[in-house]
Amino acid sequence: MPDSAISAVRTPNNTWPLNFAHDAWAYSIDAWQRSILILDALEQNAAAAPTVQTVRSSKHH
Repeated sequence: MPDSAISAVRTPNNTWPLNFAHDAWAYSIDAWQRSILILDALEQNAAAAPTVQTVRSSKHH
């Protein structure tokens, strides 16, 4: 007797609009979180990079 939890065959159900809504919601949350992470990484990269003014002033000393 096969275990229903391990079945590789997806059985159709009548709740597909709910599944679609849930997937869309999860995707929007994931996209929002990724955009925040990208902005944070860009901010850290900008803070770590020397500015043009800093590079020019260090050459004169």
